[in-house]
Amino acid sequence: MFNSRQYFGVLPDTVTIANLLSITKDSPEILEIYDKKPNLVVRVTMGDQSFVYKRFGWRSFLHFFLSPTFKSRARASWDTAQALLQNRVSTPKPLFVYTRRFVGFILENIYLTQAIHPHVQFRHLNTEEHSSKFIQNVVYSLADSIAKMHNANILHNDLTIGNFIVDQSGNVFIVDLNRAKVKHAVTLKERLSDLARINLKHLSKTDDSLLHIFFDRYAEICDEEIDWISAYWSFRERRLKRQRLKKRFKNLIGF
Repeated sequence: MFNSRQYFGVLPDTVTIANLLSITKDSPEILEIYDKKPNLVVRVTMGDQSFVYKRFGWRSFLHFFLSPTFKSRARASWDTAQALLQNRVSTPKPLFVYTRRFVGFILENIYLTQAIHPHVQFRHLNTEEHSSKFIQNVVYSLADSIAKMHNANILHNDLTIGNFIVDQSGNVFIVDLNRAKVKHAVTLKERLSDLARINLKHLSKTDDSLLHIFFDRYAEICDEEIDWISAYWSFRERRLKRQRLKKRFKNLIGF
């Protein structure tokens, strides 16, 4: 009752909960480090298996204090990944979730997934290292995945170009799922608000046609007849304006 543990999925062979809890940023099992703070995200090998290990941390004590009131981020990631895969949206296959609570407060919060290796982040695609055709295929794949996600009534709520990873074949995998929401319906406004989080200027810097490839594929799947590019830039500018105002306010009050 006071010290509850929740598990989902199946642990990789030869791996135990004790193994998972012993991993730190300096562990010899780590092959690559993707993030250290507040979450530890690494590719590890145990036995003859490689997988991605994400141990969620806390950005503030307030989040920890409120943790009895919400689902763990590892469990939220698991649920969203299952929903995405059921709707043919590529995300690394979830393997295992472990959450430990004490009187409701989350003390341990671990999520394991398949390792997409080797991969490159979408933000690091460039014409010096990747062919134009490869980048066009990646952009098409990204639009395809996001449109299918929205059609499945899933909002990601953190669609930044750092949360799209690309394998050697140009397939895009959406990651960092813990903020996503599965809804009864996703409105046009919600679609655009989600899309506005993506810095698509990254595309137009390299090739003007990439923006059209993205929205042509997105529009084809979502079947909404609007000027997607103009609507995107409008929502994007509003979002950036809110962010600037928020930053000024924080500076003003000394945060």
